[in-house]
Order: sequence, then structure tokens, then C-alpha cells
Amino acid sequence: MEKKTIVLGGKLGYQAPASLVYRVPTTRLDGQAWRILFWMLWDAHARSRWRRVEDPQVDLEVRYHAQDMLGGAGLIGEKGYRGLRVALEQLQAVRFHGEPDPLILGFVERPGPHFDVVLSAAIAAEHARPLGRYALLNLEHIRRLRQPLDFAVYARACLVARAREPRFHLRLDEIAWICGTKQDLAWRTLRRQILPAFTRVCAATGGRIVIQAWCEGDYHGIDHLLCHVGMAGDGFSPRFTPRRRAIFFDVGPTGAAPLAAPSLVIG
Repeated sequence: MEKKTIVLGGKLGYQAPASLVYRVPTTRLDGQAWRILFWMLWDAHARSRWRRVEDPQVDLEVRYHAQDMLGGAGLIGEKGYRGLRVALEQLQAVRFHGEPDPLILGFVERPGPHFDVVLSAAIAAEHARPLGRYALLNLEHIRRLRQPLDFAVYARACLVARAREPRFHLRLDEIAWICGTKQDLAWRTLRRQILPAFTRVCAATGGRIVIQAWCEGDYHGIDHLLCHVGMAGDGFSPRFTPRRRAIFFDVGPTGAAPLAAPSLVIG
């Protein structure tokens, strides 16, 4: 029997390369910008816009109808297109560490209303077929996510969900950057954003994530998370390396609860 995972295929499913999942932006994208970006990547997948590895990679100019973008991203309740313009402006401005080009090189609003968006050759090259390692994402899930951290957790969880050891790491400084927090970099403040983000991902996917949190020494207090991904109700028993003064959380669709280490299988 095939193992149940949080990933979902079908018409709304698409593949995101692993390199994109772990890409760190130099400027923050809000939740709406992430949803528009993921919709554009799904649209490119659905319409076979990505070329093959051996083909020359070029910038792609695509004309989108505003209502298609908003509806596809689950933002159809928006009045007017101001939010869409703001999201595209963010995507046009954002850079990623180590990459000179943004994901989109520019956009122009046309009558209709339509938006002409230029996807960079760099993002096209990353999606060149056939892909290597990838995360299987799904718009049905993405439409239920709200905050920037939701999307980072979701993409990383989908990347590992079908693996033999479905687990991923997050550092506290990464989380702070994604959230755009101005507060002190400390677990006691960031946990109020971290645990709700994991809960929203589990609610969207029907998943369960067991977190081991501990202090690696980079900062005072908890600064590393190891996250084991499964399905809610499956009763899976993740294995974690014993770590001094580690704490555990069991996160599902309805919330996060502290978990006693002895209830885990340690090894």
C-alpha cells in the first residue's frame, strides 16, 4: 500500500524545484505575493511553458488576466487590483541571496484588465524539464495559507513528505527573516508566529508535524527546529536524536501541543 502523505497531485498539483524551496529572499514577500508567485508557477507548469534542459533558456513574457490571477491564488474577494499590483511590485523588487536576477523582470498593466509579466530566464532555467529533486505543491493547499512562514513550512514539508525520513530543519534566524520580525531574535517571541504557521499548514494539508526544538548555541535559547512530517491520525512515531534540554511539539490541523520526549521513539 502506498504511504499516505500531505502531498496532493491532480490538476492543481505542480512541481517546484528543491533549489527554489530553500532560496532565501533578500527582501520580505508578504503572504499575498507568495500566493501570486505560486499561482504563476502553477500556470507555467499547467501550460507547459517551461522548456527542456537542452533548450536555450530565455525570458518569458506572459499575458495574464487579472481575474485569473486573483481567482487562481484564492484572492477573488479582492476589490480592484491594488493588492495584485503590490504583490507584483514585491516580486519585481525581490532578489535571492547569490542570484543577481529577480523572479520576474517586470510587469505592465494593460487594458482589459491584463498584466504582461516577464518571468526571468533564471527562473525558467530552474524549472527546465526534466526536474531533479522537487516538492509537489498544490494550489488547493496554497489558497489556505496566509503568512510568509506558512509558505516556507509548506514547501519544505512537501519536499520531504515522500522521503524515507520525512524531516526538515529550520533555524531561528531563517524564521525571523521570513517573518520580517523587528523583535529580538528569541524563541519566546517567535513561537507565537511559528506554531500557528505549522498549524495552518497542517490544517491545509491534513498533516501532522512533530517538532524537536533545541539550542545549538547560535543564539541564547532555542534556535533550531527539526520537523518530522506525517499525516494526522496515522499515529506515526518519528525518530529523533536525543538532545540536551530539547522540547517537543505535536502539531496537527487543530493546533500545537507540547509533547513529552519519552513518548517518542528515540534513536
